[in-house]
Amino acid sequence: AGGALMLPGAAEIIASYLERPVLAYEHALLITPLGIAGRRA
Repeated sequence: AGGALMLPGAAEIIASYLERPVLAYEHALLITPLGIAGRRA
């Protein structure tokens, strides 16, 4: 979910939907771009 998890309450909503714990990282915006770049390398 990357930066979307930075929205207040987003982690709880996603965790409820998935019925699993969700970790929201402080610098979540960096997750998605780095993941995309890593796949193309």
